[in-house]
Amino acid sequence: MRMKVSGLQHVELVGEVTGLNESDGYLVMNVRLDNPVGWSAKAALTHRDLMTLMKLLMRPAALGYMLFGFGKPRRQAAEQQTGEVG
Repeated sequence: MRMKVSGLQHVELVGEVTGLNESDGYLVMNVRLDNPVGWSAKAALTHRDLMTLMKLLMRPAALGYMLFGFGKPRRQAAEQQTGEVG
């Protein structure tokens, strides 16, 4: 997973989802950020957020990517071959 946060200017955070759990009516997604720092992040998703996510995932481009890997960014494919990030 790659993320950019507006307050960090041009820094790109790289991490992975490490878990999901329910807490106080939210679905909490845990993310471990490895690059450029070792942080843990949590995102609390409401039911409305999940419905929006489901709608977005049902779009043809997202379905193609999830099912067949079509449309993978060329940059990501090149980095996976070389092992470089950034």
